[in-house]
Amino acid sequence: MGRWIILKLLSIAFSIVDKRVKITLTLVKDKKMLDIGCTGSTPSVRDKNYLTKGIHAKIAKVAKKAVGIDIFKEGIEKLKMGGFDVEPWEEL
Repeated sequence: MGRWIILKLLSIAFSIVDKRVKITLTLVKDKKMLDIGCTGSTPSVRDKNYLTKGIHAKIAKVAKKAVGIDIFKEGIEKLKMGGFDVEPWEEL
């Protein structure tokens, strides 16, 4: 019974994240966007699909311009290698 509850809670959590992403993409479409905390998204920065399925990648695809900042240097480096306009927080 406990395992079922955990799986159900995970399902609900992912559903909420999906809705948040859809709403965000609708709001930023064709607008200039500053993405604070741009590396904190699903999938993980270590996931091979990060540059195509991460939230910043999705925002950059629909926004007129998307600039990201974050304190997580590994994520910033990976996004920069993918051609995204991002900067580490401490260098601003």
